[in-house]
Amino acid sequence: MVAFATGCGTTAEGGLINGIVLNEDDAGIANVSISEKGTNTAVTADPYGLFSINVSKVPTTLVFVAHGYEDMEVKIKTMPTEKLKVVMKKGTSKTLQMGAAARRKGEVQKLGRKSASVPYDVESAEVDEAVFEAPAPMTNVMASRVVAGSGLAPDIPRIELNTERYSAQEENRFKDTQTDPISVFSANVDRASYGNMRRFIERGQRPPKGSIRIEELVNYFDYDYAEPKGDDIVSINTEIAPCPWNKEHDLLRIGLKAKTLPQEQLPASNLVFLIDVSGSMEYDNKLPLLVKSMKIMLDGLTERDYVSIVTYSGDSNTLMEPTNCSDEGKAQISRVLDKLHAYGYTAGCKGIQLAYEMAEKHFLKEGNNRVILATDGDFNVGQSSDGELKELIEQKKKTGVFLT
Repeated sequence: MVAFATGCGTTAEGGLINGIVLNEDDAGIANVSISEKGTNTAVTADPYGLFSINVSKVPTTLVFVAHGYEDMEVKIKTMPTEKLKVVMKKGTSKTLQMGAAARRKGEVQKLGRKSASVPYDVESAEVDEAVFEAPAPMTNVMASRVVAGSGLAPDIPRIELNTERYSAQEENRFKDTQTDPISVFSANVDRASYGNMRRFIERGQRPPKGSIRIEELVNYFDYDYAEPKGDDIVSINTEIAPCPWNKEHDLLRIGLKAKTLPQEQLPASNLVFLIDVSGSMEYDNKLPLLVKSMKIMLDGLTERDYVSIVTYSGDSNTLMEPTNCSDEGKAQISRVLDKLHAYGYTAGCKGIQLAYEMAEKHFLKEGNNRVILATDGDFNVGQSSDGELKELIEQKKKTGVFLT
């Protein structure tokens, strides 16, 4: 049987296909070999059955081989707009022998099963609707086996999937200030792009197009701007210099410094930590680093503040109701964070909805009501388009609940 869930983008020339390989109990299969037929392209599924493969063209055929399972082929007629879900059947001694014989001949055959080769074409009426069922969430039992490393080929090498995607960015055009004198920009400071750039450079890789936002790169550094004076809420600092690569131009830097408020003047916070615990968050620079960062954040909170914790992977869960950030409360929150582990795929929409419900349920009228989303950005189950998520966030913003 073959079925499909949500996932990657489309291109007529082929491209990246993300997917998951499951057994008939909807548990991930580790160490599956996935190859593009007729090419030298091959990858290995990670301990959760997740894989990512670049195909050279469409139509094409993917071949799936796993110890103890029947070999199968999946025909890709058009680039999937969703994550590929492949369900492999356990092999009998006869079918396993046939698969081994076929591989020795240098090709994988259909093994006499109608479902061993199913075309993927969302416009085709020949494909039974059942093949588009969304996968059931991994059970907690399965997840614990994966984390413990038992039962799913614990000695296989870790394969880091390339699930990163970046929105296209357009170059800023030159503007005639006589006809277009107003420039609008956000005063919100985000420093993520510098860390992203550093990560790629330390790996010896060129940052992919769209991964670096210039304003985030510049805002990583502290500039020691003067505090605003009097009733001003911001100070404006400017500096102009010749453009190094075009002597006919000048570069103008405008720096804003917001007024620093003493902590006792800050409003009480109702914070919901919304944490992605899907399989892609397993790596040391993701969930473990995130837990350390959130503990540092806890140090800056006071007894007036409350924290709740919602997690999501195949499903969403409330791990902690709003907890006061007293010393005892911070210890409880830290213990919950320490128990987090990564497994399964990413049903981000469910998690966001549950987090907003939690924030609205414990809304502080004069407080800072905020969902803090911590993820590697791969929403591959449920509401996943940037437009849908933006619309949801804007709607909730009107209720007084913000998302960071």
